[in-house]
Amino acid sequence: MLNQFFGHYLLNRGLLASEELCNAIRQEKQVKVKLGTLAVNQGLMTAAQVKEVHALQQRCDQLFGKLAVEMGYLNQEEVEQLLAQQQEEPLALLQAISDQGYLPLAKLEQALREFRSEYGMEPGYDATLPYPLHLLFPFLVEEDAAIYLEAYVGLLLRNMERFLDVPSYLPCEEETKLSVNSAGYVVTQKIYGDKSFFTGLRLREKALLELASRFYGEQLNKVDELALDCVGEFLNVHNGVFCGLLSGKGVWADLEAQQANPFGCELQSRIYRLDIGTSFGPLEMLFAVQ
Repeated sequence: MLNQFFGHYLLNRGLLASEELCNAIRQEKQVKVKLGTLAVNQGLMTAAQVKEVHALQQRCDQLFGKLAVEMGYLNQEEVEQLLAQQQEEPLALLQAISDQGYLPLAKLEQALREFRSEYGMEPGYDATLPYPLHLLFPFLVEEDAAIYLEAYVGLLLRNMERFLDVPSYLPCEEETKLSVNSAGYVVTQKIYGDKSFFTGLRLREKALLELASRFYGEQLNKVDELALDCVGEFLNVHNGVFCGLLSGKGVWADLEAQQANPFGCELQSRIYRLDIGTSFGPLEMLFAVQ
């Protein structure tokens, strides 16, 4: 997660363009191997066991290593050894940016020092910890809503990497937002219970197809019922994990059925919108506490 916020830091300071960040993220993903893949490669876990852990991650917001230990597939020492083999965040991103020639390594190292200093992170900061989003994004909403919004945004960024295998980033304010005149869809879902929420994703057709294909596991080439269902199911899985987080805080919640409509459909007025950048294009997250 830390590399996503360092990327945002570089964007906001004009040190990197969004296209350059996307390219660097793609390069960084090529050198950072997933923990499950490393475990299978070393004979510590089977592919079936890795699949079980990934399936459990669709129900709870927990790290792969923690769940693998709880399920008896790995011990803590093995998890630490596997983590040591992965590229340290955000050093892999720094290397990718430097290799592409976007910024000299010395300037990147200086930016990293300033980033850590500004947000109170010493070298060696545990990048697996949930990042306090409010440090970078002072949510200008009611205090009660901000608590849920921060949790929702952080979880969405994690779940996009877990379930879609695509790192995402939060664009700087100057980046172009999705045009309402573009061809695209709004996929929404309501959460009801002790607290009620409105959630959704706005996507152009190209981004919708890529997200649907990644979640489905096969390439989809047209926006049809299957593609819309896949995006809806991704939102449903993500919101299911969010409901699990709420349950852990003593807040009961459940999900209504997802809905998909073309751009231009009427949305409620008091809604928080957040642009999210990916390597296959931007999307917009919708969230409101009702």
